Amino acid sequence: MSGDNWTNPNFGRVPQEYDKGFFDNLVRQIGVVLTQMHFPGDIEGSTIRLEGLPTSPSGLKTGQVWVDNGVLKIVFPSVTVFPSGTEATSATGIVTVSTP
Repeated sequence: MSGDNWTNPNFGRVPQEYDKGFFDNLVRQIGVVLTQMHFPGDIEGSTIRLEGLPTSPSGLKTGQVWVDNGVLKIVFPSVTVFPSGTEATSATGIVTVSTP
């Protein structure tokens, strides 16, 4: 997480008795932490070191990276492109693909 976007949560002292205000604040603070975890913000620096990267996109999700012969690649959403001379037809429950 980027240090600029991270705010240390202040949960306060736990009261001896139930206190609606305390629990409302606790739930709000947990929400802030979860948001920061899911949307960490920009990464800044002068160097980056990535180790143990996969060498195939197999099983990776959109946005994950892999290395192909020393080139860092990013998995993008699937885009179907048919090579020249390839046909595809479909109907409910049936898909037929033919190549020359």
